[in-house]
Amino acid sequence: MFKAIIRMMDVPTALALLAPRVQRLGRGGALLIFSCCLICLGPLAYLWWKYDLSSTWDWFRWLLGDRALAEGQVRAAATQVGADKDTAGLVIILFGFGFTLLPSAVQVGLARFVNVPALGFLVKVALGFDLVTDWGPMWELAAKNLWFDTTFRWWPLAGLARLIAAAIGAVLASVVIQSAVILIIAALIYLAAVILLGPPPSRPTATIEQ
Repeated sequence: MFKAIIRMMDVPTALALLAPRVQRLGRGGALLIFSCCLICLGPLAYLWWKYDLSSTWDWFRWLLGDRALAEGQVRAAATQVGADKDTAGLVIILFGFGFTLLPSAVQVGLARFVNVPALGFLVKVALGFDLVTDWGPMWELAAKNLWFDTTFRWWPLAGLARLIAAAIGAVLASVVIQSAVILIIAALIYLAAVILLGPPPSRPTATIEQ
Protein backbone atom coordinates (compact mmCIF):
# COMPACT_ATOMS: atom_id res chain seq x y z
CA MET A 1 0.00 0.00 0.00
CA PHE A 2 2.74 2.45 0.97
CA LYS A 3 4.75 1.59 -2.15
CA ALA A 4 1.68 2.27 -4.31
CA ILE A 5 1.21 5.67 -2.67
CA ILE A 6 4.88 6.54 -3.21
CA ARG A 7 4.64 5.46 -6.84
CA MET A 8 1.66 7.78 -7.37
CA MET A 9 3.59 10.69 -5.81
CA ASP A 10 6.61 10.18 -8.08
CA VAL A 11 5.57 12.89 -10.52
CA PRO A 12 9.10 13.57 -11.94
CA THR A 13 9.35 10.00 -13.23
CA ALA A 14 5.89 10.31 -14.80
CA LEU A 15 6.94 13.59 -16.43
CA ALA A 16 10.04 11.94 -17.89
CA LEU A 17 7.78 9.33 -19.50
CA LEU A 18 5.23 11.93 -20.60
CA ALA A 19 7.54 14.36 -22.41
CA PRO A 20 8.66 12.14 -25.33
CA ARG A 21 5.08 11.00 -25.96
CA VAL A 22 3.83 14.59 -26.16
CA GLN A 23 6.62 15.51 -28.56
CA ARG A 24 5.39 12.91 -31.05
CA LEU A 25 2.02 14.67 -31.39
CA GLY A 26 1.10 16.98 -34.21
CA ARG A 27 -0.45 20.39 -33.64
CA GLY A 28 -4.01 19.08 -34.08
CA GLY A 29 -3.62 16.21 -31.65
CA ALA A 30 -1.84 18.44 -29.14
CA LEU A 31 -4.65 21.01 -29.35
CA LEU A 32 -7.32 18.35 -28.77
CA ILE A 33 -5.53 16.89 -25.73
CA PHE A 34 -4.77 20.42 -24.46
CA SER A 35 -8.50 21.22 -24.49
CA CYS A 36 -9.37 18.01 -22.62
CA CYS A 37 -6.67 18.63 -20.01
CA LEU A 38 -7.86 22.19 -19.54
CA ILE A 39 -11.41 20.98 -18.89
CA CYS A 40 -10.19 18.43 -16.33
CA LEU A 41 -7.85 20.87 -14.58
CA GLY A 42 -10.54 23.15 -13.17
CA PRO A 43 -12.49 20.59 -11.08
CA LEU A 44 -9.33 18.79 -9.96
CA ALA A 45 -7.63 22.04 -8.93
CA TYR A 46 -10.75 23.02 -6.97
CA LEU A 47 -10.78 19.67 -5.15
CA TRP A 48 -7.04 19.95 -4.44
CA TRP A 49 -7.48 23.38 -2.92
CA LYS A 50 -10.67 22.62 -0.98
CA TYR A 51 -9.62 19.30 0.57
CA ASP A 52 -5.82 19.56 0.68
CA LEU A 53 -4.20 22.98 0.34
CA SER A 54 -6.85 24.92 2.26
CA SER A 55 -6.41 22.57 5.23
CA THR A 56 -2.67 23.29 5.31
CA TRP A 57 -3.42 27.01 4.95
CA ASP A 58 -5.74 26.81 7.98
CA TRP A 59 -2.93 25.19 9.97
CA PHE A 60 -0.63 28.03 8.97
CA ARG A 61 -3.16 30.61 10.15
CA TRP A 62 -3.53 28.69 13.42
CA LEU A 63 0.25 28.67 13.91
CA LEU A 64 0.40 32.35 13.02
CA GLY A 65 -2.10 33.26 15.73
CA ASP A 66 -2.93 36.96 15.77
CA ARG A 67 -2.21 38.09 12.22
CA ALA A 68 -2.18 41.77 13.17
CA LEU A 69 0.51 41.12 15.80
CA ALA A 70 2.57 38.99 13.41
CA GLU A 71 2.21 41.56 10.62
CA GLY A 72 3.31 44.28 13.01
CA GLN A 73 6.42 42.33 13.94
CA VAL A 74 7.25 41.68 10.28
CA ARG A 75 6.62 45.34 9.47
CA ALA A 76 8.99 46.41 12.25
CA ALA A 77 11.67 44.03 10.97
CA ALA A 78 11.13 45.27 7.40
CA THR A 79 11.45 48.88 8.54
CA GLN A 80 14.75 48.12 10.27
CA VAL A 81 16.29 46.83 7.04
CA GLY A 82 14.96 49.79 5.06
CA ALA A 83 12.09 48.01 3.28
CA ASP A 84 8.67 49.50 2.69
CA LYS A 85 6.00 48.90 5.37
CA ASP A 86 3.59 47.41 2.84
CA THR A 87 5.95 44.50 2.29
CA ALA A 88 5.01 43.01 5.68
CA GLY A 89 1.64 41.68 4.50
CA LEU A 90 3.21 40.45 1.28
CA VAL A 91 5.93 38.60 3.21
CA ILE A 92 3.31 36.86 5.39
CA ILE A 93 1.22 35.88 2.36
CA LEU A 94 4.26 34.53 0.48
CA PHE A 95 5.42 32.65 3.57
CA GLY A 96 1.91 31.23 3.97
CA PHE A 97 1.80 30.02 0.38
CA GLY A 98 5.27 28.54 0.80
CA PHE A 99 4.19 26.73 3.97
CA THR A 100 1.01 25.54 2.24
CA LEU A 101 2.85 24.11 -0.78
CA LEU A 102 5.84 22.75 1.17
CA PRO A 103 4.36 19.30 2.03
CA SER A 104 3.29 18.77 -1.58
CA ALA A 105 6.68 19.92 -2.88
CA VAL A 106 8.51 17.52 -0.55
CA GLN A 107 6.26 14.60 -1.52
CA VAL A 108 6.52 15.20 -5.25
CA GLY A 109 10.17 16.21 -5.37
CA LEU A 110 11.60 13.55 -3.08
CA ALA A 111 9.30 10.57 -3.64
CA ARG A 112 11.86 8.82 -5.85
CA PHE A 113 14.43 9.05 -3.03
CA VAL A 114 12.21 7.40 -0.41
CA ASN A 115 14.75 4.61 0.06
CA VAL A 116 17.38 7.14 1.18
CA PRO A 117 16.94 7.25 4.99
CA ALA A 118 16.97 11.02 5.56
CA LEU A 119 15.00 11.94 2.44
CA GLY A 120 12.59 9.07 2.95
CA PHE A 121 11.92 10.34 6.46
CA LEU A 122 11.07 13.80 5.06
CA VAL A 123 8.68 12.26 2.54
CA LYS A 124 6.92 10.24 5.25
CA VAL A 125 6.63 13.28 7.54
CA ALA A 126 5.22 15.41 4.71
CA LEU A 127 2.77 12.68 3.72
CA GLY A 128 1.71 12.13 7.33
CA PHE A 129 1.22 15.87 7.86
CA ASP A 130 -0.90 16.08 4.70
CA LEU A 131 -3.04 13.12 5.72
CA VAL A 132 -3.60 14.55 9.20
CA THR A 133 -4.57 17.99 7.92
CA ASP A 134 -6.82 16.55 5.21
CA TRP A 135 -8.60 14.20 7.61
CA GLY A 136 -10.74 16.95 9.15
CA PRO A 137 -12.51 18.13 5.96
CA MET A 138 -12.96 14.57 4.74
CA TRP A 139 -14.45 13.39 8.03
CA GLU A 140 -16.75 16.42 8.13
CA LEU A 141 -17.94 15.60 4.62
CA ALA A 142 -18.57 11.96 5.53
CA ALA A 143 -20.23 12.83 8.84
CA LYS A 144 -22.78 15.12 7.16
CA ASN A 145 -23.62 12.61 4.44
CA LEU A 146 -26.86 10.84 5.32
CA TRP A 147 -26.22 8.17 2.68
CA PHE A 148 -24.24 6.15 5.24
CA ASP A 149 -27.19 6.13 7.65
CA THR A 150 -29.72 5.07 5.03
CA THR A 151 -27.43 2.43 3.51
CA PHE A 152 -25.90 1.03 6.71
CA ARG A 153 -28.82 1.20 9.11
CA TRP A 154 -26.84 -0.10 12.08
CA TRP A 155 -24.94 2.92 13.44
CA PRO A 156 -21.62 1.14 14.24
CA LEU A 157 -21.47 -0.09 10.64
CA ALA A 158 -22.32 3.37 9.36
CA GLY A 159 -19.57 4.85 11.52
CA LEU A 160 -17.05 2.32 10.23
CA ALA A 161 -18.06 3.11 6.64
CA ARG A 162 -17.57 6.81 7.35
CA LEU A 163 -14.10 6.14 8.75
CA ILE A 164 -13.10 4.14 5.67
CA ALA A 165 -14.56 6.75 3.31
CA ALA A 166 -12.74 9.58 5.12
CA ALA A 167 -9.45 7.66 5.01
CA ILE A 168 -9.81 6.95 1.29
CA GLY A 169 -10.76 10.58 0.68
CA ALA A 170 -7.69 11.84 2.56
CA VAL A 171 -5.42 9.63 0.42
CA LEU A 172 -7.17 10.79 -2.74
CA ALA A 173 -6.78 14.47 -1.82
CA SER A 174 -3.21 14.19 -0.52
CA VAL A 175 -1.80 11.93 -3.25
CA VAL A 176 -3.96 11.16 -6.26
CA ILE A 177 -5.58 14.54 -6.94
CA GLN A 178 -2.39 16.40 -6.05
CA SER A 179 -0.29 14.35 -8.50
CA ALA A 180 -2.98 14.57 -11.17
CA VAL A 181 -3.10 18.38 -10.98
CA ILE A 182 0.68 18.70 -11.23
CA LEU A 183 0.83 16.25 -14.14
CA ILE A 184 -1.94 18.05 -16.01
CA ILE A 185 -0.24 21.43 -15.53
CA ALA A 186 3.02 20.00 -16.85
CA ALA A 187 1.19 18.36 -19.76
CA LEU A 188 -0.46 21.69 -20.61
CA ILE A 189 2.96 23.35 -20.76
CA TYR A 190 4.36 20.58 -23.00
CA LEU A 191 1.28 20.65 -25.24
CA ALA A 192 1.35 24.45 -25.50
CA ALA A 193 4.96 24.24 -26.69
CA VAL A 194 3.98 21.71 -29.38
CA ILE A 195 1.00 23.86 -30.46
CA LEU A 196 3.07 27.05 -30.71
CA LEU A 197 6.36 25.66 -31.99
CA GLY A 198 5.27 22.44 -33.64
CA PRO A 199 6.69 18.98 -32.98
CA PRO A 200 10.49 18.80 -32.81
CA PRO A 201 12.20 17.63 -36.00
CA SER A 202 12.86 13.92 -36.06
CA ARG A 203 16.48 12.94 -35.86
CA PRO A 204 17.83 11.19 -38.94
CA THR A 205 18.70 7.58 -38.36
CA ALA A 206 22.28 6.73 -39.01
CA THR A 207 22.96 4.07 -41.62
CA ILE A 208 25.94 1.80 -41.44
CA GLU A 209 27.58 1.13 -44.77
CA GLN A 210 28.89 -2.34 -45.30
